[in-house]
Amino acid sequence: MADTMVQKGNPISGALTDKVRLCRKYDRPIMVFGPPGVGKSQQIAQAAEDDDLVIDCRLTSLESIDMRGLPIILKDANKNPEKVVWVRPEFLPGDDGVVVEGRTYKKGILFLDEINTAQIAVQAPALQLVLDRRIGPHRLGRGWYIAAAGNRADDGCHVNPMSAALLDRFAIYDYSPNHTVWTDWAMTNNVHPDVIGYISFSPSALLAPRMDEYSPSANPRSWCYVSDMLSHGTPDPSDVRACVGSQASEFCAYLKVCASLPNIPKLIEGKETWKENRKEISVAYAVANALATHLIGHPTPEKVLENTVRVVSEISPEPASLFFRRVMRTAPEKLKTALFHSKAVMEWIKKNNDLLAGAISVT
Repeated sequence: MADTMVQKGNPISGALTDKVRLCRKYDRPIMVFGPPGVGKSQQIAQAAEDDDLVIDCRLTSLESIDMRGLPIILKDANKNPEKVVWVRPEFLPGDDGVVVEGRTYKKGILFLDEINTAQIAVQAPALQLVLDRRIGPHRLGRGWYIAAAGNRADDGCHVNPMSAALLDRFAIYDYSPNHTVWTDWAMTNNVHPDVIGYISFSPSALLAPRMDEYSPSANPRSWCYVSDMLSHGTPDPSDVRACVGSQASEFCAYLKVCASLPNIPKLIEGKETWKENRKEISVAYAVANALATHLIGHPTPEKVLENTVRVVSEISPEPASLFFRRVMRTAPEKLKTALFHSKAVMEWIKKNNDLLAGAISVT
C-alpha cells in the first residue's frame, strides 16, 4: 500500500548486550549487522555470564571441511574400508563441554563472527548449526547459545549473500552506536578524557564515513586507537588522520582548545574565575571535562566539591551534564555520595531537571 512505511532493517543504538541476553533468554539466535569498528563483537562477548565461555568462530577463515570435521575412513578386520566418520570440529562443544586452561566449560556463547563474508560452502553447514544445533552427526551442547555478526555491502565490505532460510532463524538487529552509550562505556574503560569530551561535543564524529575506499573512517574502534596515542603524548595530526580520517582536523583543533584552558586547579580551589563564551561551546565541554578529571583525582575532593559544582553551574547545561556523567561513572563511591548531598548540585538539578536522567544516571 502507498501509505505503508517500509523501514530497512531493525535499527538499534542502545546497549547491544541487553538484546543478546534477551534473545538468549528465549533461545533465539541473534544476528547483528553493523559497520566495522562499532563494537559488535565486543558487546556480544560482554553479554556472557560469569561462568560462560565465549567461542569466537571466524567463519571467513574456515573451509567447509573445517565446519564438517575431518573425515576418517574406518576399516574392518580385513582392512577393507567400512565407513567414514567425521571428527568433531574443535569449535563445536558437546554436552561434555570444552576444557580451557584446565577448566571445563559446559555453557557459553558460540559466536559466528563475519558470517556473511564466509564462503557459500561454509554457510551451508552454518545453516544446519543454527537451524538444528548440529553439524552432521555432531550436536551442539545444550548450554550453548548461538550469536552471529556481520557487515552489509552498504558498509563497503565484501560480503556474500545469506540464504533466506539462514536469516529467518535469527532475531536480526542493525546496530549503530549511540554516542551517550559509547561515552558511558568509555568513561569506565580508560578511554582518554579528551576523546570523551570531543565525542560529547561532536556526537556525529563517533561514526563518520570514509572519504574513499582507501581512507580511514571514524568509528568507536578507531577513536580507541586515538585514545592510546594520547596516553603517550599529543600525537601528530597525520597520525590522528591515519586513524579517524577527515575527523582529525576538528579533533586536533579541540586538543588545542584543551591545551589553552584556564587554570583548572585554581578554578576548583576558588582562586581563579572563568566565564563561558557561549559562542565557543567546545571550550565549555573541555572545561567541564577537565573539572571532572581534576575533581576525581583531587586528594581531598570533598573540600573542593561545592566550589567545583558552582563553577560547573555557570556552564551551559549540555556540557555541564558531561561533568556529572563522568563523576557518577568513574568517581569513588564516597565522592558520588557527596555529590548527591551537595547543595550546589541540588540547585543545578532544580534548574536542569530535564537533563537529570542523562546527566547523573548511575545505570
